[in-house]
Amino acid sequence: MIRHIQKSNITHNEQGLVSFMVVTVIMAITTLIVMSYARVVRREQVQTADRQLNVQALYAAESAVNDAMNALNTTPSLATGGPYNNCDDFTTAAGLASNLGNNVAYSCLLVDTSPTRLDYDGVNTNSSTVIPLRSTTNIDTVEISWDSDVPSPTTNGCASNLTLPAPWPNDCQIGMIRFELLPFIATGMTRDSIISDTAVGFLKPYDTGGANNRSLSSFQQSAGSNDKGEIVGVRCNSTSPRRCVFRITGINTNQAYLRVKSEYRNTPLTIRAFDNASTPLGLRGAQVVFDVTGRAAGVLKRIKVNKQVPNGNTGIAPEFALQSKNTLCKQFTYRPGVVAPQNAASECDPSQP
Repeated sequence: MIRHIQKSNITHNEQGLVSFMVVTVIMAITTLIVMSYARVVRREQVQTADRQLNVQALYAAESAVNDAMNALNTTPSLATGGPYNNCDDFTTAAGLASNLGNNVAYSCLLVDTSPTRLDYDGVNTNSSTVIPLRSTTNIDTVEISWDSDVPSPTTNGCASNLTLPAPWPNDCQIGMIRFELLPFIATGMTRDSIISDTAVGFLKPYDTGGANNRSLSSFQQSAGSNDKGEIVGVRCNSTSPRRCVFRITGINTNQAYLRVKSEYRNTPLTIRAFDNASTPLGLRGAQVVFDVTGRAAGVLKRIKVNKQVPNGNTGIAPEFALQSKNTLCKQFTYRPGVVAPQNAASECDPSQP
């Protein structure tokens, strides 16, 4: 007997496979988004930590400068000592604690007590800056260089003449320097020798032309001071160390005092000294240079700054031949043939011009 087996029809439905593929793609995309977001968050955390450590390292370096300045103020002999060429030399000499806690410290403190370059960010028009120039060998040349108080100054109005315009041209954005240089001799100095040996002049910036070098003898006069206050044109087309460069030569002493004052505009200024072989000389007593490395965890921050030696500059030097802390009243009556002082006390009113 033959049996007939009937085959059933099987329906193939593939809609579930499509759903599975869609879910797989969505999960893959979601995973990539989450991983990218996690990486961004991690990167932000690292950058935030780095920024914080950078700030801490910078503060550590600044703390080193403050600690060193306090040490110089407390122990002035440190400013004439040295050299402090190794990281721990000054720290040990001054008894400083370089470890600031929480894995923060200044790991290296170098102090140059006789820098070859003195930088002044702003010599102003209101008061003079007195700079002692002391070297272990004789100074032959003093270089005064200055620049504008704006990054890209206009110099078209710095005319090549020796007149003093009033007011100062707006298109000459470099000020003028008034200087006095007194070579100091330990013995034998007299009033006449001080008058004779002091160089006094005004350095006027030139856009083109002019001179950038003068001998000290051109400012001297053995019998008097009639040639003091000469106006000197200085070329202002240099780039190092500053835009306008002027040199005084033939000084021949190991100690001098330089008074500088800016006219018309505040002025960034640099002073350097050289021997007769044009070798830069280290100068003591005016500034010290700190080269400091601060450390926070594994992050390092290095700064280098010039600072005034505490009490190093003779800031008490008066601006004028006669200077008083109190009001000084001198009033006169002028009429043909008579110059007489006023006797009425009411005329001496300091509140009146």
